[in-house]
Amino acid sequence: MGGVTKQNQEALEIDHDLIVDRIYQVALEPSALDDFIEFWHTSGLAEHFEDSQNAGIAEQVASYQTHLERAQSILQRGESTEIDLAQYLQPYDRIAAFIVGRSLVVEACNPGAFATFRVKAGDRLDRLAVPAEMRVALVRTVEDVFGHPGHSEKLLKADLADKAGSVLFRVTCMTHTLESGLAALIVSNHFHWRETIDALLNGVFKLTVAEQSVVRLLVEGHDTKSIAAMRKTSEGTVRGQIKSILSKMNLRSQTDIVRVVMTLGEFPASSEGRTETVQLAAPTI
Repeated sequence: MGGVTKQNQEALEIDHDLIVDRIYQVALEPSALDDFIEFWHTSGLAEHFEDSQNAGIAEQVASYQTHLERAQSILQRGESTEIDLAQYLQPYDRIAAFIVGRSLVVEACNPGAFATFRVKAGDRLDRLAVPAEMRVALVRTVEDVFGHPGHSEKLLKADLADKAGSVLFRVTCMTHTLESGLAALIVSNHFHWRETIDALLNGVFKLTVAEQSVVRLLVEGHDTKSIAAMRKTSEGTVRGQIKSILSKMNLRSQTDIVRVVMTLGEFPASSEGRTETVQLAAPTI
């Protein structure tokens, strides 16, 4: 190889913008790297930049450095987005949420999804430990969303047995999230009962373990009859427990109990695992 002629060198200097464009193309689409390497050698650029003693060439290398650094930051940002699926689950701390890939494998889930549906990363959507009809309907809804990404969201309502209420699933199509392509964010209306709620019910309102269990079942949508059946006790006993709960929490109805407990889900846990409560007397008017 006889090196790069003056005429070719001038042509290379004119193609400065082309080189920059190729750099950013690789940053946005890493698979374009092989094409860039071929372009680098066949265009004579490799030979051109071999002469590191040439002051003009050193100046050109420096001019590309800023573009290379920017391209690297774009690549790193893209990589972090690819692997950090937890950021999509953060807004759903109080309810069950998980992410499924195009192959129907669970890629990430929050504690609520595990507590409610026993979902964990690596599970297949069509093998979840939920009633068969719910599982089939959920798979069908996710596949429908994948098949029509332009209509990126669907709602699925699944009725629970014994009139125990319904579960809603919102399935949202997510693009440019996984290397394999599309993903689906599945969010359920099922409330995530955290240990901090039990601690607050006991520490602040002095509810017994049995009363805490009744409160949890009320929040899950059960009525007095189903709570009695699940706790293997009488409806009268449950009504007495609810009356005690209302008195201790200074509330008027079961609806108020549910409303207050839902807000307790927003309270952070103490870093030391305990909370000090100051009791204030009701103001007199």
